Amino acid sequence: MNRIEKPRDGRKLTDERILYILLIIYLLFFLSQTLLLRGSYERRANLTPFWTIRHALRGDIYRFQLLVINILLTVPIGYLAAAAAWRRNITDKGRIFAACAALFVFVEISQYITGKGLGEFDDVFHNSLGALCGMICFYGPLWTYDAMAVILTGGGMLQIVDIIFFGPTKFLRAAMIPMQIWIISSVPTAALTVLIFRQWKLYDTEAYSRRELSGRLLIANFLSVITGLLLIWVVLFPYHLPWYYYAGSVIVQTMLTYFVRETTGFLTGQTAG
Repeated sequence: MNRIEKPRDGRKLTDERILYILLIIYLLFFLSQTLLLRGSYERRANLTPFWTIRHALRGDIYRFQLLVINILLTVPIGYLAAAAAWRRNITDKGRIFAACAALFVFVEISQYITGKGLGEFDDVFHNSLGALCGMICFYGPLWTYDAMAVILTGGGMLQIVDIIFFGPTKFLRAAMIPMQIWIISSVPTAALTVLIFRQWKLYDTEAYSRRELSGRLLIANFLSVITGLLLIWVVLFPYHLPWYYYAGSVIVQTMLTYFVRETTGFLTGQTAG
């Protein structure tokens, strides 16, 4: 009962539009970081394969951070693209991955033509690796959904904070400090969340009524957000985020994690074994 399966009755999911909106918003976010909001400089390109990895292995901290960011930044793209394809009954994973890779190639070519960045093979490789990780999360067991809910919620709430602080004209600008918080803390926070969910036995959903499961999900997601806050303060640095960031994170994560169980049959006994 741990693997996500499409509902057997083939009913159309009512949240389909929400999924596509999320995908479009994240694509706009990704393009804003790589193209739209960058200044133009002289054309530059580096097609040498894996030069970033070699520099990172030699102790170049900046290149290592850049490598990690380029991978994590596109994990949600692979996840959301796979989810959108699943809703359309597209099962060819090769086509989905190729579409993601084509997007990254387009971005690098555009960066070179417009001078808005360094057009390089390594970025395509790292972005594609991130998208592949996102696809694996989607096609994997239920706990990968919970981990992705944490990552998407964290990034989305930081964008809301950014809009409120810097105004709607700066939408998708992503202030550097919130961006760093999300990139650095998302993976360990997601891992801690999965551990919390296991402790609360949220992968044995048949043992609870809907009301009991909803309550457990709410409390578990509250603990998830609190551990994320402690992680930022203890491991990273003391950075103050407004109260609505944490309140919104608890609500959105709970909705996402509950929704997965509802629409994929985990609350109706329609999942395959």
